[in-house]
Amino acid sequence: RVNNMGEMFKGCRRLRALNVSGWDTSRVENMIGLFEGCASLTSLDCSGWDLSSVSEGGLGRMFRGCRSLRRLKLSGSFLRLCAGCDLGLGTCPVLYDIQVPEGLLAAFRAALPECSPRLHAAGR
Repeated sequence: RVNNMGEMFKGCRRLRALNVSGWDTSRVENMIGLFEGCASLTSLDCSGWDLSSVSEGGLGRMFRGCRSLRRLKLSGSFLRLCAGCDLGLGTCPVLYDIQVPEGLLAAFRAALPECSPRLHAAGR
């Protein structure tokens, strides 16, 4: 099983689509820069990810430079890690829809205040 996904797709500028919804991330400890520089990615569904093994700061720069990213679905596991970590969402100028679990919407808005207008409850 994979435990280090740091910079796995870094710089894959032409990568447009990637199905990550079924990935088993339960043993992954590092995802720093995972999609950094994937300028052509338009959407990602990370809503099923278990990030319980990821260390603090282990999501840094994950989405930095994803200039075409419009939609992003996050699992509740991101909440524990995103408050003290720069996911790079500020470098995603066309990202307008970040879906999070409905019961955690307020908590995500508190953890990611710069993204608050773009955060929505999943399924809405």
